Amino acid sequence: LGVAITPEIAVHIYVGIVTDTGSFRHGSISARTFEIARRCVEAGVDPAATARQVFDSNSIGKLRLIGSLLDSMELEAGGRIAVLRMSQQLLDSAGASLDDTEGLINMPLTAGHVQAVIMFKTDDGGRVSLRSKGAIDVRSVGVKYGGGGHKNAAGLTLDPAGPEAERRVIEEVAAAV
Repeated sequence: LGVAITPEIAVHIYVGIVTDTGSFRHGSISARTFEIARRCVEAGVDPAATARQVFDSNSIGKLRLIGSLLDSMELEAGGRIAVLRMSQQLLDSAGASLDDTEGLINMPLTAGHVQAVIMFKTDDGGRVSLRSKGAIDVRSVGVKYGGGGHKNAAGLTLDPAGPEAERRVIEEVAAAV
């Protein structure tokens, strides 16, 4: 853009890179990604302090929500798929807000055996979020149901929603893993 990268601009760019790349864990990272991050650091970004500010600022409600969500998690396909169900009742009982749900779908992917996660948003008109790691392509499942996304992150809407439709999505994702 022909604009000097100020420390303030650099922080915003760096936060965008760190969050969009899953802390540099997603496959779409290139040497250019690291070059831009390097330029941000040269402009004044403190990577450790920025990471703490972004990732270590959870509310108590979010921590309770994480516990409840993981406690009710179901495993499918021999433990390769984690199934989560998010509802307003779950948010309310945890004292959490919609903002507190950001990134929660990725938590089961930290388990070595889990290859994909399906989150059914039970109060959101059949909305479903899909995440995967490595070569597992969930975009194709999203597209099949009229949604979209990219290889490791997709979304779709079930119409009509319900247990039978949810089972079909689980089977589609199981075929991908």
